[in-house]
Amino acid sequence: MQLGSNLNRDPLATWSPKVVKSPHPVDYSVPNFGVDRDVIETQKHITDQEAKHGAWDVLKPKPAAIKRDYAVPNFGVDSDIVNTQKHIADQEASQKHVLGTK
Repeated sequence: MQLGSNLNRDPLATWSPKVVKSPHPVDYSVPNFGVDRDVIETQKHITDQEAKHGAWDVLKPKPAAIKRDYAVPNFGVDSDIVNTQKHIADQEASQKHVLGTK
């Protein structure tokens, strides 16, 4: 597309947004009725419980890690596992195919 010789600027630079009047009311005032009664009651309950049980400190450091170096007993292989391994071996022998191979 060739621009006319008298046009020395980008034609899109002249674009401006079209202002559309909203069908909904705008720029209206919003009344301030103060703090909601539920918020006041919740803050009161929190204060009462903190007085009873101590302050809630969400920034309190976490307790020390639980000691996890305890011994775990080894009772050997469960009889269900022994039976399953035997059944797999029996089927592999009868089918002349080892599971997990192609």
